[in-house]
Amino acid sequence: SSLSTTERHSPESPNLNNSSWVVTVMGVANGRPAPVLSDSQVTLNFKDKGVSGNTGCNSYSSTCEIKGNYMKVAEISQTEAYCDSPQGVMNQEKQFLAYLKQATSFEIQEDGMLRISCSGGNMILLKEAGAKK
Repeated sequence: SSLSTTERHSPESPNLNNSSWVVTVMGVANGRPAPVLSDSQVTLNFKDKGVSGNTGCNSYSSTCEIKGNYMKVAEISQTEAYCDSPQGVMNQEKQFLAYLKQATSFEIQEDGMLRISCSGGNMILLKEAGAKK
C-alpha cells in the first residue's frame, strides 16, 4: 500500500484515540506534583476528536486538537453537581480542568504513563485505565 507506516504509529506521535486514562498526579504542589485524592478517581478518555471523563465529582467533555505531540483542548463543558466528599474534591476538579485547558503537548513515557505538559510549568500524569499502579 502507498500509506507510510511511520505516518500512523511512530513512537514520537502515539495515537491516543480510543484510549482511557486515570490521573495519578497533577500540577506542581510545593515544587512536587500533587497526587490525586485517594478516595477519588479522575479520568480522561480520548475518542475521535474529543476528550471526556470524570473529575471525581462531575462529568466533562470537550473537543481536542492533536497534531503529533501537540495537544490543545477547547472550552470544556461539565455537569454542575457539588460534591463534599472526599474533602477537597471540588478544588481538585477546578485544578484538573484548568490544567487540561492549558495542555500544550503530551508524551507516553517509557513506563507507559501518559504525561501531559501544560503552560505555566504544570503537568498531568496518567496511567492507562486498567493498568497496575
